[in-house]
Amino acid sequence: MKRKLLLWLLLLLWAVPSLCCGAQSLAEIGKTANCIAYVDEGNVAAIKKDGQIYMLVPLEEHYTNEAFLARLRKSGAGMEQAAMSVYLYMFNNDGTRYCIPTRFVADVEGKLCKDLGKDMVMKPVNNSRVLVKAYEAAYTVLERKQRLMKSMRGE
Repeated sequence: MKRKLLLWLLLLLWAVPSLCCGAQSLAEIGKTANCIAYVDEGNVAAIKKDGQIYMLVPLEEHYTNEAFLARLRKSGAGMEQAAMSVYLYMFNNDGTRYCIPTRFVADVEGKLCKDLGKDMVMKPVNNSRVLVKAYEAAYTVLERKQRLMKSMRGE
């Protein structure tokens, strides 16, 4: 129980600063009918849990479809300023499965409009173009970080 609580606290501490502190490095990974999707490259990380390696990938969907956005803003209290959804995806090592430790709707300033909760059940990525691109972008970021660390150590 303590391990789960610790993991949750770490995940929340990982997700919140990217919105609050403005330390983001957003890279566009694709467009859908309703939004443009971005990976926050500055906050991609690898974690080890129960002997397995997972990749944490913060993703933002900035809504561009005005009709969708109007419906979203009318969907409930607190949603009047909604402009984007923010997700923290957790992928398995090979990027074939994922879960969502946290997700919410935010306004243009990153302020919380609605907490959408979590979904910690690992699901197959299948052929979701956005999820595949998010994993690929995050993998590239981690490779760059690893090369930088090696060069700093003189390897």
